[in-house]
Amino acid sequence: MALTQERLRDTLQYDPDIGVFTRRGGPAGCRRSDGVILVSIDGRVYTGHRLAWLFVHGTNAMGRIVHANGDRSDNRISNLAIEGIRKTLTLNRLKSLVVYDPSTGLFERRKGRYSKAQRQTAMAKRPSGYLVLSVDKKCYAAHRLAWFYVYGTWPDEIDHVDGDRANNRIANLRPATRTQNNVNSRLRKDNTSGFKGVSWDVGRGKWTVRVGKRSLGRFNTKEEAIAVRRVEAGKVFGEYLRER
Repeated sequence: MALTQERLRDTLQYDPDIGVFTRRGGPAGCRRSDGVILVSIDGRVYTGHRLAWLFVHGTNAMGRIVHANGDRSDNRISNLAIEGIRKTLTLNRLKSLVVYDPSTGLFERRKGRYSKAQRQTAMAKRPSGYLVLSVDKKCYAAHRLAWFYVYGTWPDEIDHVDGDRANNRIANLRPATRTQNNVNSRLRKDNTSGFKGVSWDVGRGKWTVRVGKRSLGRFNTKEEAIAVRRVEAGKVFGEYLRER
């Protein structure tokens, strides 16, 4: 009996961002001498890249899978492609396959060979928090597809206004530079002040303030440091500024 996506997902976990399979919390598989990853399921050995394809797309790849960067052990889904297939997704093709609701940010596959449940669960969530959608056997970030669906152009960078990477309502998406996108990211877990750009200098016993790579000095109170940072960062980053 052929391995199904359901059986595969019941047996293993797969992270498409790093391309690694795990079983009960530990790594699954081993590396062959040519670099290919091999994984055993139900007494049968499979190549990791073909399992990754089945895990994400739900079907066995019809053709030879190639690793875009040449590293046969790199099974990130973005690094896998079927040899010879290099089609560019058009707006008409996208709209013929899926429906996007700009008020909810959700995609649903159009009726056809998919069941109602499959249509309504078109997207998958990555560990990074971003939603992805498979179209013509290629994985796309859902927020980029949403922008393309509405405006017909591919953005260089997309920022989520509220910082929620899974909230792909069109009103929550805006074009941004890489710097602006990073500025609007959420507060790091190791932050010591509760505010971006403000940290405690243990050696000097003061609060330090930075905007990007620029130091704004040291201050006796956290409140003063936050106020200075808010003013200066606002001048630089404007509406993209996120303090916490």
